[in-house]
Amino acid sequence: MKHPLFHSITQPIDLLCQKISATASWLNIIIMLIILLDVIFRRFFNVGSVSLQELEWHCYLILILTTCAYTLQLDQHVRIDIFYNRFSIRSKAWVDSLGIIFLLLPLCGLIGWLSLDFVARAWSLQEVSDAPGGLPMRWLIKSVIPLAMGLLFIQGISQLLKNIDLLLSKTKS
Repeated sequence: MKHPLFHSITQPIDLLCQKISATASWLNIIIMLIILLDVIFRRFFNVGSVSLQELEWHCYLILILTTCAYTLQLDQHVRIDIFYNRFSIRSKAWVDSLGIIFLLLPLCGLIGWLSLDFVARAWSLQEVSDAPGGLPMRWLIKSVIPLAMGLLFIQGISQLLKNIDLLLSKTKS
């Protein structure tokens, strides 16, 4: 980064997303243990557990939603690369910037905003699973949605600032 102001904004955002993703990555081990327990219970004791299955889904939800921002930071997100791979670095920065401005930020803002009512309703009802033997506190897991959209939104800002910095730099690529 050439511009110190941009760097002072992007560095803490990037670090936050890295730390949250590193922490969330431990859920992979928890998910494997849950699956292992579920398989053992089903195979050897002929006992199925709705709670274990829901816990697995909840862990997946947290893992996926909290690592989206870091995936964006690493530029590992899904993209149609038919033309993009042939673009110069500056052209890629333009495409990425426009995608962030017109798609990512509005979508994260919309989903985040709309999910607030969804989460508030779940909290007010102290929502639980509909399934017999399901998990309580469904309201808690739904709270991850606006938090993850906020994280993805600020990482989008960080990526946008990096692209703007690249576009403003004198280097031709």
